[in-house]
Amino acid sequence: MQALLKIDTRLIYLLTFVVVAVAVLATLGLPVRVTPPTKALYDFVEKLPAGTLVWVGMDYGPGSKSELDPQVVAFFHHVFKKDLKVVIHSMWTMGGKIGQELVEPIAAQYGKEYGRDWVNLGYKPGNETNLRLCTSSIKECAANVDHLGSSLDHLPLMQQARALDKNTFGLAITFNTGTPGIREYLAIVQAEKQLALADGTLQMSVPEDIPFFQSGQLVGMFPGVRGAAEYEVLVGVKGAAVKAADGQSLAALYVAILVILGNIGYLTARRAATAQ
Repeated sequence: MQALLKIDTRLIYLLTFVVVAVAVLATLGLPVRVTPPTKALYDFVEKLPAGTLVWVGMDYGPGSKSELDPQVVAFFHHVFKKDLKVVIHSMWTMGGKIGQELVEPIAAQYGKEYGRDWVNLGYKPGNETNLRLCTSSIKECAANVDHLGSSLDHLPLMQQARALDKNTFGLAITFNTGTPGIREYLAIVQAEKQLALADGTLQMSVPEDIPFFQSGQLVGMFPGVRGAAEYEVLVGVKGAAVKAADGQSLAALYVAILVILGNIGYLTARRAATAQ
């Protein structure tokens, strides 16, 4: 057992890589416990009547794709299954493009038509000022064009989606990593317009955002990539997030085993030294 204290650390790192790789490649589907913020968001969406408008803020860039993309994918599987209508908006330069690339294949899978079932306004500059303008007139805040420069007048859905308020939309959610993001939505969309709001955020930002869920300002949230895995389980579409959760679970188990073996080796060595 004393040999455990002399294991080459490079071997430990190599085995960590192997453990995570096996989990990701094999899709083990280990049990995922659904936490209250994720379940609350799922239940809220479940109760929305077919045809309800949902506003989606794609407020992040390429650097956060690994954690937020799975959230977006899981969410759109749910809203399209429920036959909800979606308007995408972004306060981040690349947000609209990221949203288009993620949503197009999902929309095709469910037979959803662009312009009638969903619209991507794309990136709109102005941050908080632009978001506030959306609450009075979406056509004005979007300069009456979508992400491709097509007139909103030619998109049937935009005849219904006139303003970002509770009389028009049943839910707003922002997938975000900072500023502009959830704080602007809380101040304008939730506090001023009283529209139900949800949050998709990074794992590192969960401690900062969870109080807004606990206070009732958020109807639900995605707590990091773990939240995406939970949502995939609820929706019944297991994807990248479940694979990531498998990797995290196996890695945690692997580390726990190393800690136990390391302590056994230490205690054995100490006992042997005392006996001498």
